[in-house]
This record gives sequence, structure tokens and C-alpha cells, in this order.
Amino acid sequence: MKNYIQTHKNLLLFLSGLAVFAGLNIFSASTMGLHYDEAYYWLFSKHPAFGYFDHPPMVAWLIWAGTKLVNNELGVRLFTVLLSSISMIVLWLLLNPKKDKPLLFWALAFSIILIHPYSFIATPDAPLFFFTSLFLYVLKKHIEKAQLSNSLLLALVSAAMFYSKYHAILIIGSAVLLNIKLLKSKYFWLYIFTFFALMVPHLLWQYHNNFPSFYYHLIDSHKTSYNPLLTLEYIASQFLVFGPFSAWLLFAFAFSYQPTNDFGKTAKWSTWFVLVFFLLSTLGGDYEAHWTLIATPPLMYIAFEMLQTKIKWKKFIVVTGSINFVVLLLVRIMVITPAAEKIKALSLFSGWDTDSQILLGASNNHPIVFQDCWNHAARFAWYAQNSNITTLNSGMHRSNQFDIWDKDELLNGQTVVLAARDSLHLKNTQVVVTNKGSWHIKTIENFKSYYNLQFKIIDYSIENGIQVKFSIYNPYLYAVELNENEAKLQLLIRKQKWELLAEIPIEKIFIDSGKEITINTTIDYTDNIFDESYLMLKIGELHPLPAKYHIKSK
Repeated sequence: MKNYIQTHKNLLLFLSGLAVFAGLNIFSASTMGLHYDEAYYWLFSKHPAFGYFDHPPMVAWLIWAGTKLVNNELGVRLFTVLLSSISMIVLWLLLNPKKDKPLLFWALAFSIILIHPYSFIATPDAPLFFFTSLFLYVLKKHIEKAQLSNSLLLALVSAAMFYSKYHAILIIGSAVLLNIKLLKSKYFWLYIFTFFALMVPHLLWQYHNNFPSFYYHLIDSHKTSYNPLLTLEYIASQFLVFGPFSAWLLFAFAFSYQPTNDFGKTAKWSTWFVLVFFLLSTLGGDYEAHWTLIATPPLMYIAFEMLQTKIKWKKFIVVTGSINFVVLLLVRIMVITPAAEKIKALSLFSGWDTDSQILLGASNNHPIVFQDCWNHAARFAWYAQNSNITTLNSGMHRSNQFDIWDKDELLNGQTVVLAARDSLHLKNTQVVVTNKGSWHIKTIENFKSYYNLQFKIIDYSIENGIQVKFSIYNPYLYAVELNENEAKLQLLIRKQKWELLAEIPIEKIFIDSGKEITINTTIDYTDNIFDESYLMLKIGELHPLPAKYHIKSK
């Protein structure tokens, strides 16, 4: 036995670290409430498809499989925990083919904070991290020896990356550009053909739904103006998420690393490609710190390579990894205690079951229709175990998967309870106070949303008020008739909260099925038109229709 332990010491140390890593993730996955993103993806899983508005379907598939086995928080996260553990095995084989430095490997893994929340929280990032690690492992094999099996496996893994998250294009694209000589190989073209064949179901889903994901990620989510502080915030965030003690060293390694082979070159420049790409994305006014998780596998490869010769830094990584391990352990414990409610980021994982039960009680068993709060709707759906919950997204909010499901149409004619976080558009509401804030709710009989009506501004001018020419198209299979003053053209401004500046009631409206009407009207508003001012059409008590039109003084 003693000889066996001595002979297999490194393997046993690695497996011990893996057991700790997996055990901590199982603990957190079992004890922490769902983040609203996880509840949203759980709703995805209740409606199986080859695509969704925000993301490809991999996270939904994993949640579907997990909740078939265990229908609770652990079930939602089960395959995230499993894939994150397998990711560590793949990285161990990629970084350390001699399998002789397990303590250094785990010290490096724990020194990078970004890895750990996404090793148990069910988001698209966990499968992306796994398949990116596997992609690099297979790519290294393929660069060393191109062959049919590696080419087919690489195509399969590449497709799985894209089915996880669109950020996959950064690693795959940079890998192809950095290994351009692969274009001469017959195996490369087999890889391309197989990859696109595997992507056909998702591309067809996008086509049949008018490419909502591409529009949202490439256009709609980048409409905010540039703020230089955002770029500085991004840079600072990367020094935090890659380890407050070790990030500077890891980035220094990535800068000074001199690769001796094609895979090393791929690891170095794909790391920088990801980091610089998201730095530039801040010019569009948008970033999230965790998006760079995809750069972690190649960065770990570089760091591990550099530590082979930079002996003095090994101890530093072991120390910082140990400190981070203790800090992360304390955070995992804190998030399941009452103290978590005092920290905003941690409070997102607790207390929402009570919030949902209070709101459910106030609904008197009527269906609840949320307004402009997909995150709360998803959380409520999880705790109520009701996947038919819906939210209406007005022009004051971004579009999301609820717009594709269009479940509000199933509630026509029913008595529903509208729930919103503010009372800007709902009058005479009941205020329901929970431990997470206040809800403004109102019971609506004979509910009708009209949110599929297509409102469009044709022209406007600003002189002695705002003269507006607009159209309304009726896509419904029935005529739409609105009483006088039931519809209102509104002028709103977006500040920290939306504010109503002015509105004009519209005369009685009748629109036959498949027809369009044009209306001319004037909003009595003579004050200055500030930036972030929008025209929207409100019908009944609901928030305005989804379309909004930015106006400014000409």
C-alpha cells in the first residue's frame, strides 16, 4: 500500500484536489438559491428548442437533463458541477502531460477567482469553459498530428462550444487565424463541413425566428453611449476576476511568454484576442466582467508553462491560491447565512422563495403577468414551479425570450394580476411589500395585451409641440377596436428611472386583421427635448407597446 501511494502520489494528490473542488461545488449547488439567470434558463429547459433569444441551447439541455434526475437547485446545477469537474481533468492533461505537479496545478486553478462561481452556477459559461478546454486539448493533438479522428472530434467540440455561447467564435476564430496553414489540409475542410452541418438546426431556429440572438447581441445591446469610465472599470474588473493577488503576474506571463510551437502561439494570442476584444467592446458601452472566462484555459496553459522556468514564482502562486481558497470557502458559507442579505451580489441567491410566496398569495390564484421584469418573472416561475408565467416587455425594457413565447396571448379574456416594480403606468394599485422590495399589483378583468400590434413612427417635427405621424399594423387574425382615449401616444425620457413628460389620447381606433392605419396627432410639449427622449404607444393600463422611437431636436 505504501509503495502504491508513493508510486501514484501525484495522481492521488490531483484526485484529492478534484474531490475538494467537486465537493465544494456540490455543497454550493445544493444550498444556494437560484440566481435569476439560472431560473430564466430553467424556463428555457421547460421549452426545449435548438435556440433561445439570449443564448444557444446547451445550458437549457443540461438543466433539462439535471432536473429529470433531481428536481431542485442541485438538479438545475448538476451537469454544471459535473462538466466543471471534467474541465479540471482536461486542463490537468493539457497543462501537465507529465502529471507531476498537482499542487501547482490546483494552486493555479484556485488563484483565478473567475473559474469558481461558474463551476456550479448554471449559466452558458460553464459548458463553454468545458468545451473550450476540450477544444484546446484536441487542437494541440491535431496540430501535433493531423488525422481524421482529431478533425471530426474538433468539429464536434467546436459545435458544442457554439451551442454553449456565441463567444466561442473568439477562441475558434483566433485558433484558425493563427494556424492558417491548416487551410491546406483536407482535414481542415472536413472540419469545416462537419462543423456547419452540426450547426444547421440552430441556424434554422434563428432563421425561423428572424435571427433574434444576432440582432440583440450585435446591435440592440450596444446602443448606449460610450463612457471612458466603463473602459477603466473593465480593466480593473479583470485584475479582480483573474485573482486580486495573482492577475498581474498571469498577465505578465501572457505578455512575456515566448512560444516555441504553434500551439503555444495559439494559446498566447487567443488569450490576448479575447481580452482585447472585450476591452474594445466597452466602446459600445457594454461589457460583463465574466465574459473573459473563455480566456482562462489558454491563460492557464501559458502560466503553467512559464512557471516551469520561473521557479521563484511557484511559491507565490501556491500562497495566493491558498489565500483565494480560504476566501472563496468563506464566501460559499456566507451566502447561505443571513449576512448574505447585506451584500447585494450575494443577496441574489437567497430570500426569493419568500418573496415569491408573498406575491403568489396576493394574486388570489389568478395568473400573474409581470411588466418589464423578466428576471423576477423567471424567479417566480421557479419557486411557484409554474413554467407558464409570463412578462410583457415594453419599449422601456429590452426584448428577451418571453417575447418569442408570447404567452400573454393565452391569457386573453381572463382575469389576471399585473405586477410591476413601479406605478408609472398602473393607477390605483395595491402595494405588496416583501423582504426584497415593493410590488405594485392590479387585478385586470378581461385581459388583453395588444403587444403584437406593430407601432411605427413615420415622421415627426418639433415646432409648437411635437407633430407626429405614425402607423399601427394589426397582425392578429381578428379586428382590433380601441375606445376613445384607450390608446395614448406618450413622450418619455430615460433617466435612472423612466419619466412621463407628456401624452395625447388617441381617437377611437379600428384596425381590420392584416391592415394598417395611419394617424396624425400633436403632443402638447414645448419644453426642450433632451437626449434619451422616446415616443411610445400605450394601450389600456399596460406599459407601452414594445416599440420605442428616439427623438431629438432637428
